[in-house]
Amino acid sequence: DQLSQLIQEVGRRNQLLAQANSDLANFLASAHVPLVMVDSDLRVRRFTSEAARLLNLTAADEGTPIRDLILPLAVRDLDAWFTEVIDSVVVQEHEVQDNQGRWYSLRLCPYRSADNTVNGAVMMLVDIDAQKRIQGAIEESEQRFRLLADDAPVFIWLDGIGGREFVNRTYLEYLGVAETDVRGWNFIRFMHPDDRDSYVMARDEASSSRGPLEMKFRLRRADGEYRW
Repeated sequence: DQLSQLIQEVGRRNQLLAQANSDLANFLASAHVPLVMVDSDLRVRRFTSEAARLLNLTAADEGTPIRDLILPLAVRDLDAWFTEVIDSVVVQEHEVQDNQGRWYSLRLCPYRSADNTVNGAVMMLVDIDAQKRIQGAIEESEQRFRLLADDAPVFIWLDGIGGREFVNRTYLEYLGVAETDVRGWNFIRFMHPDDRDSYVMARDEASSSRGPLEMKFRLRRADGEYRW
């Protein structure tokens, strides 16, 4: 009868729901990524074991407003970030540090339900400490190079695909201009008109062959005189 069919249908749907919950629980347990899910009221709904380890979360924290948690992250307005993501439905990404100074990429995504409504958000943390420290070392090395280059009594410059990227202080003082005036291909205008084409051709050939470039040309000084 209809009642029996209804009971069977409810039972089948309960089994599907239990299976979906089981699948989600197993997925979260096996995910080696710190994930924290909050509802539209910014209360913690679920989190992975990696998030529990990294953020010192326990089962008792489920249902707790995210603002009430003392997380080991140097972030002041985490709840405001969550609110903005839920309201705007736009993904956000921030670089943050934990209390030990380790760097993470913190990514916030809106949580969409089956009917495509947004009723929460998901936070994911990715360890980027090694990349940040390498980046810092490169920047420090570049800064050291610039200091040494600026003190050199000769012209030093660096060219890239888009033209001139760096000019040392000695070069700029000779030209009497700021570095922005020689960035890209602007430096060509300070060469003698008769030397420009040959320089560009030689430069492009050396760049293509990855070989050295040695040539003579005239360069306009700050007073307007061209010097070899």
